[in-house]
Amino acid sequence: MKLSVAINKPFSQIKNIIFDWGGVITNISLQKSAEAFENIGFNEFGKQYGLSEQADFYRQFEEGKLTATEFRNRIRSFITHEVTDHEIDDAWTAMLLDTPAEHLKLLENLKIGYRTFLLSNTSSIHVDFCYKNFLKQYGKEGFNRLFEKVYFSYRVGIRKPDQGIFELVINENILIPEETLYIDDVFANVEAAAKTGMIAYHLQPPKTLTSIFEPEVKTNVNVSPR
Repeated sequence: MKLSVAINKPFSQIKNIIFDWGGVITNISLQKSAEAFENIGFNEFGKQYGLSEQADFYRQFEEGKLTATEFRNRIRSFITHEVTDHEIDDAWTAMLLDTPAEHLKLLENLKIGYRTFLLSNTSSIHVDFCYKNFLKQYGKEGFNRLFEKVYFSYRVGIRKPDQGIFELVINENILIPEETLYIDDVFANVEAAAKTGMIAYHLQPPKTLTSIFEPEVKTNVNVSPR
């Protein structure tokens, strides 16, 4: 197994890989959520929520400091008419697009030879939505089977780019930072990870998760839709 020239490190040096979720494994579009929220009368989402900066109540929700009910009520405070929980959840999850089967195949393959982890800024609504979709599309129970351990910001109470969340993963799993690759689509998170000594890679289009690995990587794992 080798990394492509996109990462100037010998893959033999890497023993552990930590993946971000949205924008790395699952494709995302914040514009889709902005449009969906506008359709239910909330026009501020595009100004309040970005990849690098978010309004306080979004950060609090992703840190587990707000419940799903409290989050929905904050959204309602910007809307002049009644909206249901379902309408809010649909708009909030509209940003989550497809999870390519080839990404899952790669993760299955990497788990065989490397310690792999998931580290994501996310919320309970997004995780519930994704897990239901995974079960429907692939007959699998979300991401847990793909990684040694999964870290969601709303469960651990810290979110990226706070360096503490990276140190939590390193310390809990006794990882050597110099032997650990971290992949994220947000530069601020990559910078924070690099400060711990990890090999940090900023994944940007047109690069994809599979394209940063050598094309000769093969897998016999069958992850096909039902």
